[in-house]
Amino acid sequence: MEKEPERLYAESLEINSLLGSDEVREIITQGYADKSLTNQYSNTYEGMEIVSKLRDVVADIREITKNLDSKADIQVIIENIENEYQRLEENSRFVILVKTRAAATALAVRLPVYLRSIYLPGLATSLDEVPGCLEDEQTHILEKFRNGEHLCMVATSTRCKGLDIPSCNMVIYYRVGSPDEIIILQMRGTVGKKEGRDVIVGTSTDIGTDKKNIQQQYLMIQAIEEISKGNTTDIFIAERHLYEVEEIERMATKNRKGKVYFSIHCKLCGVIITDGNLMRHVNRKWYIVCDKIVLKNVDRSPIPKKKQKNIDGVKKIGKAYGLECGHKWGSIVVYNATEFLALTLDNVKIFDRQVDKFVDCRIWSDLQFKIELMSYDDFYNYQHRS
Repeated sequence: MEKEPERLYAESLEINSLLGSDEVREIITQGYADKSLTNQYSNTYEGMEIVSKLRDVVADIREITKNLDSKADIQVIIENIENEYQRLEENSRFVILVKTRAAATALAVRLPVYLRSIYLPGLATSLDEVPGCLEDEQTHILEKFRNGEHLCMVATSTRCKGLDIPSCNMVIYYRVGSPDEIIILQMRGTVGKKEGRDVIVGTSTDIGTDKKNIQQQYLMIQAIEEISKGNTTDIFIAERHLYEVEEIERMATKNRKGKVYFSIHCKLCGVIITDGNLMRHVNRKWYIVCDKIVLKNVDRSPIPKKKQKNIDGVKKIGKAYGLECGHKWGSIVVYNATEFLALTLDNVKIFDRQVDKFVDCRIWSDLQFKIELMSYDDFYNYQHRS
């Protein structure tokens, strides 16, 4: 059964940051080319030509990704694990929660050999559900983890809900967004009280840095599909769109480069909202997030038009709440006819990544990190990113 486009995109996006572009090529090629193209044209000259062009596309993608300077998130995960393993060695137990099954299975086989990592599948809801497993098999895996046959267990956050997870000394949340309260409480009970650690790797704001790779590959394969239809106009549009995306990303990269010294989290549940380098201020009165992805992760509560006020060129039009956690983060504001998410310190807290702890800050001006004034380039990049 062919993968749904949404699930294929989610898997590709997570794999892209976790491991790298080779695995993304594999997923997209299998998901689109192998089934959509080769099955349809495998016995024709046109089909063989398309498949040949697809190989050229994959080679082009490989060249594109050589210019990327970011390291895969699996390296960050391994670094956290290795530091903890040096302390407890064979007494270590690690649980890694990810969003998709594709990432869980890929990660389990690529972690250091000494961890003897294993993927924990969820229970199958029917005998025909291939990704799932029987309850006895799941119990057996948990017992082997408890006994130390496996030092690391990788699972999707949704499928481990309600399971009797053995005690461990580190839980790593990888791009799980905002895990619900059941998962949070369950994992807090699993981690050792004195020396256990929760580690968050990958955030929703990483989507912007991944988007170039995903979009390039997706558009290229779409172009190959259009070849089979003889639709050269659509190919031209797709290529032009690709170049526009590259130019926008090139300009936006100027603002994303450099080390991220702090991040901003929900005050009540701790879920990460954005990285500090995406924050800007307007007249030192409004502190806004220059990332449309974050704006999509909020639930809005409109303010009646009669009560909407324009302060220093910024109009507050609604209250903003975390889409998944439901906690208030700040306001939806309009600046230069464009909507932004404005954060308030009454509703968020600052995490200092240099000292690995939350810091006390009551007003933005007391923050030890510099938040830049919204510039023309910031505004332009924000407007032209999807």
